[in-house]
Amino acid sequence: IFTSRLDQMRDVLLDLSLYATPCRYRLLDCEALAQNREVRLYEFSSFFDVPYTTVSYTWRGNETTHWHDDPSDPTYWKDVYGTFQVKGAEGGDPISLDVLDHVCILQTSKPDKLWQISRMYSIYKSCNTCCVLPGGIRRLVAL
Repeated sequence: IFTSRLDQMRDVLLDLSLYATPCRYRLLDCEALAQNREVRLYEFSSFFDVPYTTVSYTWRGNETTHWHDDPSDPTYWKDVYGTFQVKGAEGGDPISLDVLDHVCILQTSKPDKLWQISRMYSIYKSCNTCCVLPGGIRRLVAL
């Protein structure tokens, strides 16, 4: 439903309601993100039968120490690629290289949020791998 080069999203407020249909399942294509630097989002009307991973994290993770010249520092990549925000989730972690519920849930749609949340158990139960990131996604950026 949505594809954009990461470098074209710098400082953008992404309104997913322009692309997504409420009360549908959505997955972020991490391969496109990692290999092509593209944010690519797929939407399914029924539960998907494809291998996928879930990431459980706090929206506002721990602040990171900032070294501008160290690629292992998450804030280095923020400076290189910038960030974008999803409308309705502006208060969460700045999105640099990885995101899940910011994108997979329509943050501006109460019906979609309720629908998605009511299905979280099935989504987590059916995944191939679940990553729990209590420090937030900021620590993942350099990976």
